[in-house]
Amino acid sequence: MGMPFTAAGRIAAEDAPPVRYNSGGAPITANGRLAISEAPIARWATGIPYTATGAIAVEYQTPFAGVTIVTQPTNISVTDGDPAVFTVVAVSGDASPLTYQWQQNILGTWTNLTDGGDFSGVLTDTLTIDPAELVDNGEQFRVIVTNSVDSKTSNSATLTVTAIATFYIIAENGDFLITEDGLDNMVLEAA
Repeated sequence: MGMPFTAAGRIAAEDAPPVRYNSGGAPITANGRLAISEAPIARWATGIPYTATGAIAVEYQTPFAGVTIVTQPTNISVTDGDPAVFTVVAVSGDASPLTYQWQQNILGTWTNLTDGGDFSGVLTDTLTIDPAELVDNGEQFRVIVTNSVDSKTSNSATLTVTAIATFYIIAENGDFLITEDGLDNMVLEAA
C-alpha cells in the first residue's frame, strides 16, 4: 500500500465515495488514502485535532456577533453653564442596528435618563447636558449599547463642573460684580 501519494508526489484523491471509519488509528482508508469523516466537523481547543471518530478536526471560530464598545465615554470638565457632551463608539458584530440608553448614577443606583430638561441624546451615542451646572459636579454617567444579540455596558465617566470666577471691584459708587468673562473687555486706565 504505502503512503497516499501519486507517482508525481502529489496527494492522491479517492475516486470512490469517502470512507467513514470508527476505530482508532491513523485516519487512512483501506487503500491508503486520507479518510474523511461524514460526521459534522468537531471543534477542538486543546490536544490532538481529531474528532471522536478519529477524523481530522478543523478549528474554526464563530465571528463575534454581539456589541463591541470601541471607545468608552471619558471624564469631562466644563465651566458652570457650558454644555457637557459624553460620547461612545460601538460596533454591531452581526450588523444589526445598535440602540443606546444613557444612565446616571443617582445615590448609588444606575437610573435610565430621558430626554428633557438639561438632557438630550439619551437614546443615541452622544449624551448632551446643557447647561451643566455646579449641582452636576461629580455626577457619573454610562451607556448601555444593545444589538440583536446582546448588550454591553460602558465604563462610567465623571462630570466635573467648575464655577466661573467672580471678582468684586470697589468703585466710588459702591461695589459691583464683574464675572471672569467681563474682565476680557476691561481696559485699565491710569489715574
